Amino acid sequence: MNFFLRAFTSFFYVTLLLGSLFINATFFAVVILLMTTIAIWELQNISAKKIPLTYVVFVILFYAAKQYPQITTSVFIASLLGNFLLLASFWQKKKSRLTLGKVYFLGVIQLAVPMFLLAFFAQQHAALIALFFCVIWLNDSAAFLIGSLLGKTPLAKSISPNKTFEGFIGGILLSSGTAVVIGSYLTQIHNFQLFILALVTSLAASIGDLIQSKIKRICGVKDSGRILPGHGGIYDRIDSTLFAIPVFLGTLYLLSYVS
Repeated sequence: MNFFLRAFTSFFYVTLLLGSLFINATFFAVVILLMTTIAIWELQNISAKKIPLTYVVFVILFYAAKQYPQITTSVFIASLLGNFLLLASFWQKKKSRLTLGKVYFLGVIQLAVPMFLLAFFAQQHAALIALFFCVIWLNDSAAFLIGSLLGKTPLAKSISPNKTFEGFIGGILLSSGTAVVIGSYLTQIHNFQLFILALVTSLAASIGDLIQSKIKRICGVKDSGRILPGHGGIYDRIDSTLFAIPVFLGTLYLLSYVS
C-alpha cells in the first residue's frame, strides 16, 4: 500500500511541475512560490524558529529581477557561496543546533534563493529545466532502487542509515547516462556535454539530499511535514533541487549555453 501511495504522490508531483512548466511560465512560478512558502514554514516548524521576513524574499527577488535582470548574476553567486557554506557545515563532525541565524540562512540562501533561480530561469528555458528535473528525479529513483537491491556499504550512517555507497554511485551513473538520451531530444547540447552536465548535477543533488537529512537529524525529525503522503513534506521533496540548481546553471554557463 505504501508503495502505491508513494507512486501516486510522485505522479501528481511530477505532473504538476512539468505540466505547469510547459503550460505557462507564470503558472510555474506561482507553483514554485507556493512550494517555497510551504518548505520555509516546514523548516521553521521543525526548528521551532519563526522568521516571517523569509516568506517574502522569493517575491522580492522575482519582482526585482523582472525589472533589473542583471541582479540574477549576484543572486546566483550568492547561491553558489551558500552551497559552499552548507557543504562546509555538513562536514563538521561536532554536534550543532539550528540557531535563529542558521534558520534565517537556510530559509533565504538554501530555500528562497535557489527556488527563485529555478522559477526565473524557467521563464525562457523550460526545456533545460525539464532536463534538470529528469536528472535529479532519475538520480533519486535509481539510487533508491540500486541501493535496495545491491547496497551493502553505508554512505553516511550517522546521518542517513538507509543510503548506501552503491546506490549513490549507481544513481549518479544511471541518471547521467539516461540524461544523454533525454537531453538529445529536449536540447541542442552535445552528448558528452550532456553527460558532464548530468554527472555534476546528480552529484550535487545527492549532496543536497544528505545535507537536508543532517538538518532533519539536528531537529530530531524524520520528515519535515506530511503534506505529501508517503514522501513527507515539500522540504523533503525538494532537498536535491535546492543544492543542485545553482550547480546546474553554473555548469550551463561554463559550457556557454546560457549567459
